[in-house]
Amino acid sequence: MFRKKILYVTAHYDGGIGRHLAALLNHFSQNHEVILASPQPPPVSGGTGSDITYYRLPLDGRGALSRDGSAMMRLAGLCRHVQPGLIHAHGFKAAMLTLPASAIYRYPVVVTVHNFLAYPAKSFFPESFFNGALRRIDSLMSRYITVSDALRRFLIDCGIEPARIKTIYNGVPGVFGEPGFVSLMRGYLKPPPWEKKTAGSEVIHIGTVGRLVPQKGMDIFIQAAARLASTCPRGRLRFYIAGDGPERERLEKLSHSLGLQDLVTFKGKILNMDAFLSALDIFVLASRSEGLSYSLLEAAAAQLPIVAAASGGIPEIITHGKTGLLVPPDNSTALAWAIARLVVQPQIRIKLGTAAVEEVKRRFTEQKMLAQTTSLYRDYLVTSGERRKGKVYLVK
Repeated sequence: MFRKKILYVTAHYDGGIGRHLAALLNHFSQNHEVILASPQPPPVSGGTGSDITYYRLPLDGRGALSRDGSAMMRLAGLCRHVQPGLIHAHGFKAAMLTLPASAIYRYPVVVTVHNFLAYPAKSFFPESFFNGALRRIDSLMSRYITVSDALRRFLIDCGIEPARIKTIYNGVPGVFGEPGFVSLMRGYLKPPPWEKKTAGSEVIHIGTVGRLVPQKGMDIFIQAAARLASTCPRGRLRFYIAGDGPERERLEKLSHSLGLQDLVTFKGKILNMDAFLSALDIFVLASRSEGLSYSLLEAAAAQLPIVAAASGGIPEIITHGKTGLLVPPDNSTALAWAIARLVVQPQIRIKLGTAAVEEVKRRFTEQKMLAQTTSLYRDYLVTSGERRKGKVYLVK
């Protein structure tokens, strides 16, 4: 049986993009010849990992003309050598360098947009620069996948034809939503070092997950923690930040300046997300900009009550008052008030956590994500012979 080839191209990946890519690689390597071109090896462990061909690609997320030129030339050579039936690029930078190389050989390209293309408040270039670049390369594109409708609307506003954009939500493995999963994890976990309870009161563990970059709003989370700490008995609330990134030193200094060095713990990169989430009582996501957060889906699937900023694709996961609480972005006061509501109302925590699990099982499963991606792939996976005859790739 002919195993059709899929070439995946991505820059450095971490967090949700890495989990998304791992799901695709594991699934499609079972019936296709899968090739990954990336600065990092395949984000898979065991199983089908050995069935994935890996080519190291000097693709940096930042602008670097010499490295970018080298990466583009290597991609052109790789396309000629591999002759893929489909190229699937992840992220704006990967698309920018993949499209010219693929156009030489007329290979169809699907690009998944995971995040907004620019965070204007911190980007060196204005958002209009990225929008213009996107329009210029659009003629080379076969199809877009966006992980949220918010990103789909963003591309349409940039001038992309709506019929060429398909929203496929991120999905988490079914085990998260299985009955008894959370209680099982809590039962087997040893109490963490912070589990000592203050006399006469319950300790509430409040956590967040994400890269330590400005758009994730970790400073807003810390400022909300300071507001809460000033109104609650010392030690009643504990706060945890999981993840790493260039903002860590600045965030640690902010935490110390607010007198939170004993209440806020920076956990760094978490290898066992199940265990971390199971040790929490409340999950918070204060992102200023967000495509569709994997950590938010995992927290919901772990039956945690959620407080989140209403930015990007977050309101597509969380319905305020039903599956979580939404607050305005960049507002530490509103964030603190919403968290305080859950601290003092444990029955609301249970209600929101239960509803969140059901929502994930209904709309955000990995199985559903893979099925929709498979359906889209079928429009493009053709034999090399058909391509040489000049087959036209039409979006059905």
